Amino acid sequence: AADGSMRWEAQLSSEVAAQPVAAHGLVIAGSSDGQVYALDVNSGAVRWVQESSVPPLSLRGASRPLIGDGQVFVGQATGRLIAITTDTGEVAWETAIGIAEGRSEFERLVDIDADPVFADGTIYAASYQARLAALSMASGRILWSRDLSTHLPLLLAGNVIYVSTAQSEVMAVDRANGTVLWRQGELAGRAITAPLLFNGMIAVGDNEGYLHFMSPEDGRFVGRVRVSESPILDAPQVAGDLLYVVDAGGALQALRMAASQP
Repeated sequence: AADGSMRWEAQLSSEVAAQPVAAHGLVIAGSSDGQVYALDVNSGAVRWVQESSVPPLSLRGASRPLIGDGQVFVGQATGRLIAITTDTGEVAWETAIGIAEGRSEFERLVDIDADPVFADGTIYAASYQARLAALSMASGRILWSRDLSTHLPLLLAGNVIYVSTAQSEVMAVDRANGTVLWRQGELAGRAITAPLLFNGMIAVGDNEGYLHFMSPEDGRFVGRVRVSESPILDAPQVAGDLLYVVDAGGALQALRMAASQP
């Protein structure tokens, strides 16, 4: 971090399609061929590797590994969420969030590409063409589930999970029982990004360069601004009072909410 010099590098077995995470002296990275690597954070040496199979066809991308309670939680292209013990690399449990069904390989896509989230001993994960589920972090037991399809990161804010579905709906789900609190469907077909919380509003970008802002209480639109002529493909990021947006053309913008007028 001080001067940008290379500390170490490690060659994995295939493409790293999701952002690695670091904790407990380890860097956890998943490769697109189903391997999960734990690397020493100081040297890059491999501490353990957990192998799994991948289906013939899968979505491009992967969910980011999640570390908590001495375990690494990894979503797989098979639709299974696995918990790996960080010390040993052994699988503590695995649970099917999505079950492949249908005659074509496309119909059988059930990848967990949505980044899972956790709170209070419960982990929340979603798969493509399948469901959103709440699981016990200790055992992997499913506490509740709801049918939906997404490949985008989940947003956990308070007692609500916000989801951008594959149909470009935004949904608010009660994390205690899976009840849908509201559903905003007016952005269908606009290839929206994952939701984020900004200035007390739920925000998403779309393929026409717009940012849409919704009330977290009922999903009604409270604002909209076009920031680009190019699509916004990835969810904007928040730092302090600034919202950072990168469009498909590579332009980076920083936005600040204007003060309300009397």
